[in-house]
Amino acid sequence: MREQILAILREQRQISGEELSRRLGVSRVAVGKHIQALRKRGYVIEAAPRSGYRFIAAADILDQAEIGIHLNGAIPWRIEHYARLETTMREARSLALAGAPAFTVVTAEQQTAGQGRLQRQWQNSPGEDICMTLLLRPAFAPSIAQTLTLVAAVATAEAARGCGADIRIKWPNDVLAADGRKLAGIKCEMNADIDSVEWLLVGIGFNVNNTAFAPPIADIACSLRQLCGRPVERARVAAAILDSFGKKYQLLCEQGFAPLREQWLSYAAALGRPVRVSTLGGSLQGVALDIDADGCLLLQTADGVLKITGGDMIVDES
Repeated sequence: MREQILAILREQRQISGEELSRRLGVSRVAVGKHIQALRKRGYVIEAAPRSGYRFIAAADILDQAEIGIHLNGAIPWRIEHYARLETTMREARSLALAGAPAFTVVTAEQQTAGQGRLQRQWQNSPGEDICMTLLLRPAFAPSIAQTLTLVAAVATAEAARGCGADIRIKWPNDVLAADGRKLAGIKCEMNADIDSVEWLLVGIGFNVNNTAFAPPIADIACSLRQLCGRPVERARVAAAILDSFGKKYQLLCEQGFAPLREQWLSYAAALGRPVRVSTLGGSLQGVALDIDADGCLLLQTADGVLKITGGDMIVDES
């Protein structure tokens, strides 16, 4: 009902309570209660005798109404929005285990236990960044799933570039400003057997309107607002990510990662440079040469070219 009221107000900008009541088939008292609830969520809606309700400004929240209005892709994303969660990844995992459909997206204004890859803490500023996790139920083999991190990074980079920012991607999951500061990170989780994927989660943490960061990341993190020099509408950015990711996900399902590799390379940072890569088997040093058709890093070492399926890459500035 509230989304219907918002849709009417956005379209007409001003409408009487009586007309809203007639269109929705509810009492004017019920309409007034819904309007009041929308105001509590942050919408600015004026009311005047004989003039009715007038839509002034949308709320800065990442729910279905605000993200949905900007979606233009073919995938029917369904937004599950929360004011506060431990993490969107945990909530999405619970929904996946309970049978939630593919293309469910969990968003939260505040995460109390946000983490990036390798259990690193992710600072969350309520109302300033984007915290969301996408639930997918792909038909492809588990071996293809590892490329979702790279695909999501490209979609996030495209959304940032669409706002005017100069963006790079560092293998496997960091979306960076041109000066190397971190703008966003991707984290994926999968439930699969040897032949098939039951569900896959893609978590995205994106600094959008942050104006400052606390130690220890104050000097290594940045926000889209800082890069663009102006506030940015979070819901529009979230929708841009979902639309871009949706197109790439469909291509991945149909043709694999190979046609998406060039898109990733167009944003690539650190290729051709000396790097250190921490893996489960230890630390490796070499030159980051390329990524292959499976999204793996090709690392030139003293022992030859190694194929790295996962790890944490740090550019060697020495």
